[in-house]
Amino acid sequence: MNKKRLIAAAAALLLSHAALAAKWELVAGAPIAMNSERIDAPRGIAVGRDDTIYFTDGATVRAMKADGALVTVPGRFIAPAGLAVAADGTLYVADAGNHAVKAISPSGDVRTVAGQAGTAGRNDGKGIAARFDQPAGLAFDAAGGLLVADAGNSALRRISADGVVSTVVQGLPLQPQGIALDARGGVILHDAASALRVEASGKWLPLDLQMDAAPAQAQPELQQGHAPERISASAIAGAAAECQRGKCLRRYLAPSMPTVARARAVPAGQMAVDSQGRLLATVPATGTIYRIELNGMIVPLLGAGDVTGELSGVARAQDGSLHLLLAERQAAMSWDANGKAQPFALQYAASLNRDGPALQARFGDITQLAVGRDGGLYVLDGDQLRRIDKEGVVRTLLEAGSFRKLRDSHTAAQVDLHGAMVARPSTGVFVTANGGLAGVSTEGMISLVSGPPGMTPEQTGFVPALRRMWAYVTQDAEPFMLTGLGQHRIAADATGQAWYCADNVLWRIRPRGVARKTELQGTGGCGDVLVAPSDDVFMLHGHYVSRVGADGYQWLAAGSRDRKGSNDGVSLMARFRNITHAATDAGNNIYLIDDGALRKLSANGEVTTEGKDLPEGLGKLRALAVDRKGALYVATQRTILKLKP
Repeated sequence: MNKKRLIAAAAALLLSHAALAAKWELVAGAPIAMNSERIDAPRGIAVGRDDTIYFTDGATVRAMKADGALVTVPGRFIAPAGLAVAADGTLYVADAGNHAVKAISPSGDVRTVAGQAGTAGRNDGKGIAARFDQPAGLAFDAAGGLLVADAGNSALRRISADGVVSTVVQGLPLQPQGIALDARGGVILHDAASALRVEASGKWLPLDLQMDAAPAQAQPELQQGHAPERISASAIAGAAAECQRGKCLRRYLAPSMPTVARARAVPAGQMAVDSQGRLLATVPATGTIYRIELNGMIVPLLGAGDVTGELSGVARAQDGSLHLLLAERQAAMSWDANGKAQPFALQYAASLNRDGPALQARFGDITQLAVGRDGGLYVLDGDQLRRIDKEGVVRTLLEAGSFRKLRDSHTAAQVDLHGAMVARPSTGVFVTANGGLAGVSTEGMISLVSGPPGMTPEQTGFVPALRRMWAYVTQDAEPFMLTGLGQHRIAADATGQAWYCADNVLWRIRPRGVARKTELQGTGGCGDVLVAPSDDVFMLHGHYVSRVGADGYQWLAAGSRDRKGSNDGVSLMARFRNITHAATDAGNNIYLIDDGALRKLSANGEVTTEGKDLPEGLGKLRALAVDRKGALYVATQRTILKLKP
């Protein structure tokens, strides 16, 4: 029966992914969770014999059945932090907020096994006479006793079959969050930064995190209650501080990632193993549960659906091998049943800005997309420009590219992107950098577009032309400051001209830096510029779209200057809330991102809402682009998808 249900669930999952693949295709970035339902700081996790996955969700305990259905387990808890399933199907819960351990029978009856609700302490005893202080991880030993990682007491406790609580060891140099037994009878305890092994005698040894075959030597000089110094910050945060802008990949520090100030405040996750030997890991900081496939690929199972390198936990597989993850050390370790170190390779990014194969690469803060004439997809990711080539490989540009200076061809000026990018008609993209406009090639080389210092865009004539030529010859051509650059997004037309608007002036900048301006007429002022293949110029004003004539006069093309909304309809009958991005296809249709949703303004003026078949839980859209074949690309903060025409 269980096999039939597993087969049915797998078939349903395949059909759902097949339906998605028929239209939207995941191009690059973070994978999408199989179930995107929001969960609150999951910590404890356990797997039943029927492959039901039990997990904590805020103040509740929930279960995901083999068919994917989610149910809430009976019981009232304050902060459940650890789970374990007994051979008879009874689910044990470490309720850290109540300082007690409870049991839920298969029929749904709830009882307190040990500890008194709401009272913290460290007393041994039977049942409610015993005391715990924020109990966390749970695991059964070979004799059927329930081992408890008593985090608040920095101790390992044991509850016998008749409910008697005893202390195995106390005064540990960590507040244990997770727990597992190895194949040799030892108990492994861990937090987010360190782990140790407790022997049957109660003696503990720190685990060797250098992957040596033998465990580290004991540290007799450590006194009870005095912990050794641990890593002071996340490896990700350290990498961010060490990286110099413009010369290496900037590590994006996600809000959920531990920092020096809050690393200790974020509880560590835990791990479990399913019947197929796959690891399941909780990440409280991001509200996600992951499944680690046998090949090391990390797949988001429940929650937000991203991998940030925060995985912590310990679990023993059916073959006796032990797996350990420590978030603060960015470490993944494994030992076989005999305690010998073995490879444990995970396919995930330790930071969010990782290059490589598109589905393994990670993005931190996608703000713009552009498809180059060369077929590459350019991504503005935070302050980094990145490119996905036709072979599906992500590479960060501008790491070595720079503006060259007079008499020193090796001197590199810092490149500071302002969040403006558009594809060039030749190859590469236009970007706004250092207050000027530049072109970036497919290899990340920067070519000047806007002109030498000390000039303004409207300066023309013989003398400025000579100065411009001399600047190009000597390669001493940093861009002049374009007035108001960065206030609105730039655009490009088929002839290679770049367009932008600032201070009620519409600028056209030719490939060699000669600029022309048009004073805008009427109401509306500046907005983001969009140039259609028909050479029509549009201006995006948040909740409406205007068309700009050759004389600078604007007239309403879609939406309303006075009213906001999300209604579809013909041109002026449609309503928008907040248009942030736009792109056109060869048929002069305009695709828009309106308050995170995908909409379309057709060439005949009809406004429709698109993207209703996007994966549920994907989140708000943040960027879009259209290639020459009409394929539409959309992006969330960390994920890029493609809709084939």
